[in-house]
Amino acid sequence: MASSPSFHFYPKDWLTSSAVQGMSNHERGIYITLLCHCWLEGSVPSDPNTLSRLTNERFVNFIRAWRRSLSHRFYTGDDGRLRNRRLELERSKQKAYYEQQREKGHAGAQQRWHGRCHAPAIRKTWPEHGIPSTSTTIEKGVIRSTVPPQNGAAIQNPPLTPAELTFATLILRKRLGRCDHDPPCETPTQCVAQIASGIRAKKRGV
Repeated sequence: MASSPSFHFYPKDWLTSSAVQGMSNHERGIYITLLCHCWLEGSVPSDPNTLSRLTNERFVNFIRAWRRSLSHRFYTGDDGRLRNRRLELERSKQKAYYEQQREKGHAGAQQRWHGRCHAPAIRKTWPEHGIPSTSTTIEKGVIRSTVPPQNGAAIQNPPLTPAELTFATLILRKRLGRCDHDPPCETPTQCVAQIASGIRAKKRGV
């Protein structure tokens, strides 16, 4: 992740911190300047001369403030540079948040891409108890086949047979009630009829 240009600043934490309360306004100015450099650069040099230049302070004034109240607000890393523990905590929290958002965005993109390439954008799924039984499906209908016209001529299709509806019902149950039609069917009975009609159409080569 690229370095973020900003970090969270909590006024209440700042004003109620015993360490900050013990600083003069001059020392607070140096402190917040060093924190800004730490955030942008990841750390600051441990050399007091360099730090005095970073904060635009005369060396004698800087070293007095550093020794009195600022030095213990930083720790030395393995690379010999200085960091602030609270700032590093905020950096870790921000990185974790960005990673979480990135993963969510990636998952959403994958889902949308999968939906466009392999299935209708919207699917319906009925619980197993919502799928009509074979007998119910057969009783409901004289549902006519939805095989499309061939060569522009309307085809009078006979009602779907009990065997066709039975087989289509078994297919829907095997899919755990998931409708793969686009647009999705309004009812499971309609879905069963669509499946049966599709199978009939394939057999006829329509």
